[in-house]
Amino acid sequence: MQIDQHQVRSERERRAWSQEHLAQAAGLGLRTIQRIESGGHASFESALAIASALEVSVDELAAKGARREQQVSRKRIGLGFAMATGLVAAVFVARFALAEQYQVDLGVNVNGGDQDKRALIIDEGEQATLQFDGQLKTVIEPSVVDVNGREKVSVSLKIYERDESGNYALLQSPDLVHEDGGRWEIKISGTPLGKSYRLVVESRKLSS
Repeated sequence: MQIDQHQVRSERERRAWSQEHLAQAAGLGLRTIQRIESGGHASFESALAIASALEVSVDELAAKGARREQQVSRKRIGLGFAMATGLVAAVFVARFALAEQYQVDLGVNVNGGDQDKRALIIDEGEQATLQFDGQLKTVIEPSVVDVNGREKVSVSLKIYERDESGNYALLQSPDLVHEDGGRWEIKISGTPLGKSYRLVVESRKLSS
């Protein structure tokens, strides 16, 4: 769908948020935010996540984008220019539509405490980073892999722990492969900081 990228950028800057902050608040990848602010094209799931983070409605973002497009259209002169512009826009939208999107839900328990659960929408081949408890960092990257001639979803997960010096040490880096709609539980104990972690990962490919 087409949303008003100018409004997204304005709302973000009004809050003094960086693109990285908006990406984390919306549960999206940084490159997704950059592409939306550049071209204004987003899946409904991404638009919904951004609207929720900015505390506005999806309809409001879409309606403002539509009004802006109508104003621009009235200023266009000549059928040839309109056709050329439409062709460029179609190619631009088609390029974005090729990217698959995945929803990844990640829940973390630290030392047996309450679960902190986050939801992300990530483009294929894009990485997203989440931090928990100020010390656990996860880097998530979904993709499609071929296993014996069958297409499966792979979630590459890197799990880091931040030490007292502020450096991150890699604890585990599993590759989670499934048909679609997979769920995994990962337990880590005896870390350098003496902590234990339980991670529950769920992922699915969103409809195109």
